[in-house]
Amino acid sequence: MLGVRKLFCNQKRQRFATIFAVFGIVFAMVIAAILSSLDWQFISDEQKASKFAPSAEIASIAEDLQLTRRGRAAFYAAQPALQDAATFNANCGDDGEATYMLGCYAGGNDERIHLYDIKTDTLDENGIHYDFAAERSTTALHEFLHAVYARQSQNKQQDICRAAKAFVAKKPELKEALGYYSDAQYCTEAFARIGSEYPDQGSGVLAQTFSKYFVINDGLLVRHWQNEKQLAALAEKTAKSHAEIKAAKGRLNGSIAAYRASLNRKAYYGVSAQISNYNAMVADYNALVATYQKIVKTLDSER
Repeated sequence: MLGVRKLFCNQKRQRFATIFAVFGIVFAMVIAAILSSLDWQFISDEQKASKFAPSAEIASIAEDLQLTRRGRAAFYAAQPALQDAATFNANCGDDGEATYMLGCYAGGNDERIHLYDIKTDTLDENGIHYDFAAERSTTALHEFLHAVYARQSQNKQQDICRAAKAFVAKKPELKEALGYYSDAQYCTEAFARIGSEYPDQGSGVLAQTFSKYFVINDGLLVRHWQNEKQLAALAEKTAKSHAEIKAAKGRLNGSIAAYRASLNRKAYYGVSAQISNYNAMVADYNALVATYQKIVKTLDSER
């Protein structure tokens, strides 16, 4: 009987050991499933964001961008900062004489969003209402979208890249603007440009990605494109004025030559009126140039 009882006890212990082993495996699988389902990037962003103290200006920009919870966490995790010209130029480098740069993104473990601190909010001059505050926010969104792109998996980046290239192919002006970027920069830049300037026109993976991080601010889009249209119209008006002055100067030189040949009093009055008109045209042209330069100078950290 003793031998039978010992055998029974051993079988019972083996059965319990098997049950515990199966339970352990199931428990480990459940834990692994839970851990794999967690969004570690989001968790990391929220932890970093909780340690970031935004300035009042950065907090205002964040509101302007209408960020989702995920978007706000990622934005603050990237430590956005408005910087004076010297600090900004040191962080972002030289943008060249023919262009201006308002922001740059530095990725990596200590990622940063550097924004040029435009001190002026608006300019009202020569029929122009330029909204610098809109450019501040649009730039912040653009640089933030570089951070968003960096957070995507390699497969997701490839999907975004294909969609972005298809979108750009339908926008000649955007295609031209992006033509200066290297292959390594192209996709993240295209994604950032589309998201900050054409988010309402994106679809598929582009729209899906944008919606996870921000809600489209139609008002900000309108303000940005009004700036773009006004600046383009001002440049066109200035060029037209310059051409008109050149033509007027030709006519004036002809009238002066005719007057000197005839010394006719009537011709003298005609030349005098032409000179007054020419001087007024030059004054208007100079005012247009001054307004254009004032806008560009305000936007350019290197001027």
